[in-house]
Amino acid sequence: MFHLKHPFTAAAVAVAALALPASAAAHSDPSLGSARAHAERADTYLDRALSQLERNRDRSAERSYDRARLELRRGEADAQRLRRAADTGAERSRAARAYWAVGDQADENIEVLVEMLDGARGRFEEKVAGVIDRDLLGRDRAIRLISALIEDGVNENALGGLTAALESLTSERAGEVEAMAAALTGGELGSGAEDEVEDAIEDAVEDQGGAARQLEELLAGDQVPEEGKRGLAIALAAVNGERVEAAQALEGLGERMPQGVRVEVGEILDFVREMTGAPVPSIGGGGSQGGAPTGGLPVPGGLPVPEGLPIPQGPPIPQGPPIPGGLPSLG
Repeated sequence: MFHLKHPFTAAAVAVAALALPASAAAHSDPSLGSARAHAERADTYLDRALSQLERNRDRSAERSYDRARLELRRGEADAQRLRRAADTGAERSRAARAYWAVGDQADENIEVLVEMLDGARGRFEEKVAGVIDRDLLGRDRAIRLISALIEDGVNENALGGLTAALESLTSERAGEVEAMAAALTGGELGSGAEDEVEDAIEDAVEDQGGAARQLEELLAGDQVPEEGKRGLAIALAAVNGERVEAAQALEGLGERMPQGVRVEVGEILDFVREMTGAPVPSIGGGGSQGGAPTGGLPVPGGLPVPEGLPIPQGPPIPQGPPIPGGLPSLG
């Protein structure tokens, strides 16, 4: 289940994991290798928890889940200590890579946690639902701190990888919102878990706006060379498009939601509308506020993508719903 978005080989992570005992975070200096190893162990334990749930081994699943959370916290603590101690470009580069490792794992966790809601029950279900929001916030924190470390100055040879990390961590989020909304439509979540998932949907949509702002700030600054800005500009276009796609996913599932959930999701769409200024569709396909038709949602404003910034010929522009016409041209 672990799909490393960063170019760390499985062998390198495995070596780090073997070299570092599980309790190492409590008694050794943090390193990039230790942060990566904790992230890898967090993934292993969470995948194990999902497998155990599927085999109705609920108690074992909860123990594996708890260990996964512990390992991710240890990885985050290592990244934080590396950042606080960073005084040089090389040290800031290592700290940023550590945040990349734990942010990538938080990103991977979200899909698995939503899937676990299908099997978890009672207190464990609410426990799982509650940490979806934490991992959304953990991913957002990684994006902010990687961006801050780049702005403070990292090694030039690390910039390409770190801008790729930001592209990866800020993209492909609309599916998360749709998966969480689908979990609400089933009518099988307990009331506590339902509340947690509703909060997570709201935060996921808000985080898309935060991701766009981070990319805009880097595009407006001079720390990232033009070569790196090309990829960030494409990522910004994709993020803005996904904000629309997420709102459309919520609207599309509206008719299948229980009445109480429909009201809550309607409030989330109101939140999106207020945050973005976009005429987001209403639940039930009844058009949108402000008299605008359903669909064709304008992308909220912000810092424009730099004029004349060419789109590279290599990586394809992410596919999905058409980017609305309000988005500034990329070149």
